[in-house]
Amino acid sequence: MPKKPTGKIGPLVMRNTPAGTSGGWETIKFPGPKDEVERFMLDLWISEMRKAGRSVLSVTKNPEDHFDFTLELPGGTVYMDLAELFYCNKDGIPYENDDIEIRIYDFAAQTRDTVLKKSQHYGKAGDTPIHLLLYITHWRFWPAEPVIRLAQHFLSEAPPITENVFLVLPFDAANGTVRVLYPSRDPLEGRSPDEFVDKIYWTLDPSKGQFISKVPGNDITNGEASD
Repeated sequence: MPKKPTGKIGPLVMRNTPAGTSGGWETIKFPGPKDEVERFMLDLWISEMRKAGRSVLSVTKNPEDHFDFTLELPGGTVYMDLAELFYCNKDGIPYENDDIEIRIYDFAAQTRDTVLKKSQHYGKAGDTPIHLLLYITHWRFWPAEPVIRLAQHFLSEAPPITENVFLVLPFDAANGTVRVLYPSRDPLEGRSPDEFVDKIYWTLDPSKGQFISKVPGNDITNGEASD
């Protein structure tokens, strides 16, 4: 299988060593082929679900032209499909775009459209429930809370045939966070989606950050104050 293009994401790390304090951006080393990236994200989702007390009994990789995986859960068998989530604006290629401005309404609508496109591809719901797992591999696509809430609202208005829609956001290679995009209950808490039409936020490019071990004007070096 060909190598899947991925973005760059991962934690900013600071370490104290005998030689001093060092730090930087440690990007996740994603596997190359698409199916391995998807398995990486599924394993991260499973890990976070188990931390929350949920069980996944087994995972089976399915052949082409089928759902990505079959999961055995305590409640029965489910299909799990995966899709990468992007934010696109008028400038085109998401990974190569360094514009840090994100329009909340647009990102939420794009998230909904990603889910509904998959849902339409599935056709009619069958006897085996379908779960959809969205994931990101690039720092620019980390959704702010209003994006998640608005996407939840959009999906409650236009329900997919999937039983659940999850979003996994990786912190590092072994940890992340999982959000349920569908179903949800009153995610906007009575607010109108129109309130978010012109709202924006900014994501910061970790590669352009600079680690400072000493704060100018203060006698603080490597986390310790000097006399």
